[in-house]
Amino acid sequence: MEAGSTVHGVEEFGEDEIYFGSAEVHLSNVPGETGVYLHDRHRLCNLDDPIETGHLIQRAISRAGKLDGCGHTDIVVPGMPCLDIVQNASSSADESDLQVSFWPTFLQRPVMKVPTCNGSAPYIKAVASGTRSALVKLPGAEDEDSPCWYRLKGCGNNDQGFPVRVNQGQMGLSNCETWRDIRGCAFEHTATRENFITACLNQQLQPHGVLSANAPLGQYKYGEPNRPLGSESADLIPACIVEKTMGDRRLGSHLLAGLELLLERLLDTSPESEPFFLQLRASFPEIRPSESGADGGALPVTTAQLMTDHFLGKMLAGGGDCDDTHGLEWPDLPRDERLFNTALLRTPMPETSEGLAESAPAQFTRAGARPMRCEWLPAWRTNCENFRDALRGTQTAGGSQGRSAGSVLAYLFSRLGQDAGLVLHGLHKVARVSWGTYADSMCAEGQMHCNAHSNNLVVVPEGKSGASRSFLAYLDLDMAFDEHTFVDVQGAAPAMMGEQLVSGGGPTAASTALEGEADQTLPRRSPKVGAENFEELLFREHLNFMEVLVGGDSTSGVPQVAKQVTENQNSQVQIVKTALYDTMLVGYMHTYFKSDSDDPDRFPVAEYDEVLHRAAHALIRLALIVMADFVA
Repeated sequence: MEAGSTVHGVEEFGEDEIYFGSAEVHLSNVPGETGVYLHDRHRLCNLDDPIETGHLIQRAISRAGKLDGCGHTDIVVPGMPCLDIVQNASSSADESDLQVSFWPTFLQRPVMKVPTCNGSAPYIKAVASGTRSALVKLPGAEDEDSPCWYRLKGCGNNDQGFPVRVNQGQMGLSNCETWRDIRGCAFEHTATRENFITACLNQQLQPHGVLSANAPLGQYKYGEPNRPLGSESADLIPACIVEKTMGDRRLGSHLLAGLELLLERLLDTSPESEPFFLQLRASFPEIRPSESGADGGALPVTTAQLMTDHFLGKMLAGGGDCDDTHGLEWPDLPRDERLFNTALLRTPMPETSEGLAESAPAQFTRAGARPMRCEWLPAWRTNCENFRDALRGTQTAGGSQGRSAGSVLAYLFSRLGQDAGLVLHGLHKVARVSWGTYADSMCAEGQMHCNAHSNNLVVVPEGKSGASRSFLAYLDLDMAFDEHTFVDVQGAAPAMMGEQLVSGGGPTAASTALEGEADQTLPRRSPKVGAENFEELLFREHLNFMEVLVGGDSTSGVPQVAKQVTENQNSQVQIVKTALYDTMLVGYMHTYFKSDSDDPDRFPVAEYDEVLHRAAHALIRLALIVMADFVA
C-alpha cells in the first residue's frame, strides 16, 4: 500500500500519509508573482565592496528592532545576524516565464491555503505542515515519471491568510508596550535565503552522505488582498518558499515521540526477561549519578537531565568549549562515552511484536489521545506484520553480517544519532554554516532562536536515501547563515536606532559578537562582518542540538499531551529508554566529532546491517502512525 486508497467507500491511509501528512488542507491560486530560483544568479555579499557591504549591513540592522520608515512603527520581521543574499543579475521576463513553465501547472501561480475549494481540486493531495505551510502532491513534470511532493512554506496561517498579530512585551520592552508581526508567511529575504542556502548545502554536503529534505524551486510574492500591511516596504510583503520535498514527518514530535509511546509494548517485561533489565541497570558507568525510581529502586539520571545541565553550565561559564566546567549540578562529569551507556549495542534486547496488530494503540493530536482512526488501521496491521517478520529475521539470522543478533531499537537509536551528527558536522565543519542561532526582536530578553533541533530533521521514506542509507534529512534553512556574512546586528543597532532594541540581558554568542574597528564608510558602531566568535555560536548550537535530541526540550520532542503517558511508564521501560538515548547521543558524537578524534573507537556505534535496517524501517512506520495526526 504505497499511497492512500479507497476500499468499500472508506479511505485507507498509506505511505503518503505516513511520511508526508494526514491533515487535509485546501489550496487555491491567488493573485501575486512567481519567481523562479536560479542559483547562478545569486551570491553572498562581496565584502571587498564597501558600498554594497555598508548597504547590506544597514538593512540587517534595520530588522534588528521595529521597522521604521515603512508607514508603520511597531512591526517586527525576522532579523537574522547576517547580510542578505545578493541577486547579481536580473532574469528577463521571458527567461522567468520559460523557467516557471517547467513547474506543475498548479504551482505556476501563487498558491494559498483556503477554507474550502470549489469544484474538484487541481492536485492529488494537500496536507498541513505546521501552522503556516503545506505539502501538495502533483503529477510529475515532463522529465518525471511519477507524481512528486512539493513544500509551500509560508502559504497561510492555517486557512486564515496572513493575520497581523499584536504582541505584548518581550523584546526587552515594558509589559505594556506592544509590537506586531505578520503570521503564516515567509518574506522575500527569508525565502531567498532558504533557496540559496539549500542549494549551496545540497552541492557541498551530498557527497558526504548528508541528505537535504528539500530542493529549491523559487518563491511567491502575494498580491492584494493578501498584503495586510501594504506594499510600501518589500520587508512587509508576504512570501512563500516553493520547494520539492521528500517528506515531512519530524524526528522529535513524530518519530521519537512515537517510539517512546510504543516502547512499553515493544519490550518483553515478563519474569523471564528480568535478568536482562538487572544487567542493563548494572551496566551504566559507575560515575553516572542516580535518582530514586517509581519502584523505589535507583535509576540512572536521564540523558536529557545530564545534557540540560551541560548546556546551562557551559552557557553560564561563558559559552566556550575550553572551560573545564561540564554542568551546574554535575560540574565534574564529562559528557562523553565515559558517562553514557552503550551496552545495548552488545546485548540483545527482549524485543517483541506480540499483540501489536491485534490491539492498536491510541494516537495523539494536539488535543490529546484518541482511539486510532479507522483510516489508519489497515496500515497499522500491515506494518505490524512487516515488523514481526523483520524482527524474526534479526533473531534468526544474527544480523546480515553473521554477527550475534542485535537489537532493532538500539540499532535504530544509534543510527539516528549518527545521522543527526552527520548533518550538524556537515553544516559546522564542512560548510561553516549556522542552522540559525541568534537573538532578534522576536525573542524575549535572554532568549535566542535556535533552528538546530530535532524537528528540523525529517524521516526519509524507505528506499529514498540512496547510498547514504540515512534515516534522516535536514530542512528549514531560511534563518541559516555562514561565518563570512555573520554580522553583530545587536551590537550595532543601538547607535542606529536609539531605544528600540533589546538592552541588557546576559552575554550570549550573538549579543557579544565581535565589534572591532568599523570600516570608515560605515556608521560608528557598525559591526565587523565575519565575527571571530562564530565558533562560539556554533558551539552553542551543538550543545542545544544534543540537549533537544535526547528530550531535554519540550518544543520538539514528546508533545506535552503525551508526556504523562511516557513519564508514568514502569522502571524497566524507563531504564531502557535512558540507555537508548545514551546510545543515540554517543552515535551523534561519533559523526559530529569524526574528524577531531584520534581514536576511531572512542564513540561506539551500530554499523550498517541490512536485516536490522529493514526492521528499523518497519518500526519507524509504526511510530509515525502513532503520532501521524499530530501537526508539528
